[in-house]
Amino acid sequence: MKNEKINYNQKIDNDCVEIVPFTQKVYVSAFKNCYTPQPAAYGKLIYWLVMTRFKDRVIAYRKCKDPQKRQAIKRNLPAITPSGLFRGKRCKENLFRHSCMVCIDIDADPNNPRSGTEWHKQIKIIADHFDSLVYGGLSLSGHGIYLIFRIADPTKHWEHLNSLMIEIENLTGLKADRSCMDVTRLRIVSYDRQAYLNTQAKAYSKTVNREYEISLQQIYSERPVSSKTVAERHKTYERVIILIHKLKRKRIDITRNYNEWFDIGCALASEYGVKGLPLFQAVSSLHPNYDPDKCAKQYRQCLKHNYKKIQIATFFLYLPKIWCNIQVDQPFDQWSRNPIHRFRLLLLYLSRA
Repeated sequence: MKNEKINYNQKIDNDCVEIVPFTQKVYVSAFKNCYTPQPAAYGKLIYWLVMTRFKDRVIAYRKCKDPQKRQAIKRNLPAITPSGLFRGKRCKENLFRHSCMVCIDIDADPNNPRSGTEWHKQIKIIADHFDSLVYGGLSLSGHGIYLIFRIADPTKHWEHLNSLMIEIENLTGLKADRSCMDVTRLRIVSYDRQAYLNTQAKAYSKTVNREYEISLQQIYSERPVSSKTVAERHKTYERVIILIHKLKRKRIDITRNYNEWFDIGCALASEYGVKGLPLFQAVSSLHPNYDPDKCAKQYRQCLKHNYKKIQIATFFLYLPKIWCNIQVDQPFDQWSRNPIHRFRLLLLYLSRA
């Protein structure tokens, strides 16, 4: 396949599209491919979404079965950061301007659609429900979709995104990829001739304030209960939350080396499965070299390996000993015997801590 020559020092340009004011102002950083750390250009998000320049490469990638050839094609496809503009290396500290956009990835899953037609039906359901959906289309592989929403407050990037993911799952049953929630997340170019586009999308204003709020009911409904009772597991979970909150507040890193980092990941994976990723990210983010993509990849490794040999007790071993005497029974047990009610009160307590 002949490679196109692109001037990465210029703005992204594209086909003629009628654009309303708010999309006219949405700029994003563009990268030569998904492996380069530095942005090579910038341009309007709307141009990127409707661009057909890489159509042939995307189709070739979807048809190709050879892993090495697919990788070679992918290396010649550019990517963007839908949530904003970056100066220098792609990291939170270098975010220059938030785009007021968030991107949600929904990948192939046994419970998710398998064909493009089924995916487009789901996109229509989501579009009918959310007037904040700007774009919905097939991902590079064609086996998943990505959704771009307009949000009201860029300072609440995570909270808006979290709320959207929960609402989409409740509406459609589709489970979004929670490893793709960081503001620095890349979106590789794709093509979908039946994509949904709404240039008059309204800003989504709902939020879910803490990552811990997402998973309490889901964790114990999706994972078999071990020898612990449900009440005991709720109590352990509350204790984990309090300790992580304390680590973040005091900026204490307990992932001093790879082995400790791996053990902590396995401990959380053993107890909470896939839903434990936000907890692992919260702990890992305190390391000076924290990288959200590497963190998510590491957690997937913890889930794949024989992590069940490492139990949640290992997490507590790496904490300052004086903290491990925290008793959740007081003040939480005196508030309510209902675990869900106690959990909501716990969130209120943490928000004021």
